[in-house]
Amino acid sequence: MKDKLNILLFSLLVLLLVFYLSDHAKVVPHKNIDKTMKVNINVGGKEEIMALPFIGEKKANRIIEQRRNTTLTPTTIEKILGKKAFTRISSVITY
Repeated sequence: MKDKLNILLFSLLVLLLVFYLSDHAKVVPHKNIDKTMKVNINVGGKEEIMALPFIGEKKANRIIEQRRNTTLTPTTIEKILGKKAFTRISSVITY
């Protein structure tokens, strides 16, 4: 009898945990690369730059800050984003 009660309480605890986590889980949508969309990295707005995959607010701010001093080149963008991210989005950015 005691084992059945322990199993029932454990099951109830698991159910409560699942419901709690499902209500509080943060869903982050994946940004798909639209090959028809091109963003000019030297003149695009922050929202346009952030619409690109692998670029959040922090990297968008770094891009905007860097372009205040000079025209951005592929090498500069690769340094900001990293080689892997740069390779994945290089087809949808222009300079």
